[in-house]
Amino acid sequence: MSRRHRRLQDRRRLTGLSQTELAEMLGTNQGVISRLENYGPKTDRETRLADEIDDLLPPLPPRKGEVTNAQLQELTGWLDQRIQESDGLRKTVAIEMRSRLREIGVPA
Repeated sequence: MSRRHRRLQDRRRLTGLSQTELAEMLGTNQGVISRLENYGPKTDRETRLADEIDDLLPPLPPRKGEVTNAQLQELTGWLDQRIQESDGLRKTVAIEMRSRLREIGVPA
């Protein structure tokens, strides 16, 4: 699995979405999401879908060490901005992720 595609998987997992849930949101099936995460896009359609996923999902926090409060604030700020400025799918994912962060105690 390439590093870029691994990051797609990590970013999806960060949102708490399953492959099936993400596929349904994008109007595709779970197998396509799995292929993208494991092998990368092979067709123009898959490349467009990977670009859409890349734009849809929030960035990953740094991997080394603990996530700082400033980094959590940056992530929640990014999500809040998406919620205010976006519509449709991007807004739905941002709201869902923001909700899940609140459930684990990340302040607004």
